[in-house]
Amino acid sequence: MTRARHALLAGVAALSLGLSCNAARAEAPTFAEAMAAVEAGQAARAVAIFATLAQAGDAAAQLNLAVLTAQGRGLPQNDLDAAYWAWRARLGGLPAAVAPSDHLLARLAPEAATVLAQRLAADLDILAEEGAPLAFLALARLELQLAPLPDTARAYGAAAVAAALGVAGAEALRDALAQGLDGPARLAAQAQATARFADWCDGRAIPECGVAPAPEEADASPDTPAADPEAAQAQAS
Repeated sequence: MTRARHALLAGVAALSLGLSCNAARAEAPTFAEAMAAVEAGQAARAVAIFATLAQAGDAAAQLNLAVLTAQGRGLPQNDLDAAYWAWRARLGGLPAAVAPSDHLLARLAPEAATVLAQRLAADLDILAEEGAPLAFLALARLELQLAPLPDTARAYGAAAVAAALGVAGAEALRDALAQGLDGPARLAAQAQATARFADWCDGRAIPECGVAPAPEEADASPDTPAADPEAAQAQAS
């Protein structure tokens, strides 16, 4: 590794690991434990904790995992995995991940960058189908920021679904992308988004899909005597 590259990566580490100092992390003891492990030189333990949090969608943990993976601390150095987690954090909306993800992407050969984009798209599709609305916005960002030939209509469709599900920031992106589509292309993208939204909502009784959750039926207590229909009728008369 060249001196310049090492210095830049060290700066990335300082930036991402410094995220743990935010007050928002106070209620996440497992994240604090990971940071304590880093400071104690227990990189493998830190990686294990960050990996668990990263898989659950914690963007700060994803970025920290990317840094440790890029440095080869706690696990073998792996540029592709490091770039993957940095981009997951970036696509999840973490501003601090932009510079590290760009830097790590630049370290990949074109073929590896294609593999990265495909891996991200596949995993985000799975997350979306499993019920994560934010994944649709991440898919739109992925299309615009990492696809070799960005498809504006595809990005618009993903952003439109995210906006319909109330994901913060999706509406603004959708409207901006709409400006780059002519009438027929926009209508086609809207039709695809409508179909995907319907598929996603099928079987999901949640407010985002316009369906209020069914109220839970109260179980009759076995100690409560059943009402006597004749007595009730006599009382009513």
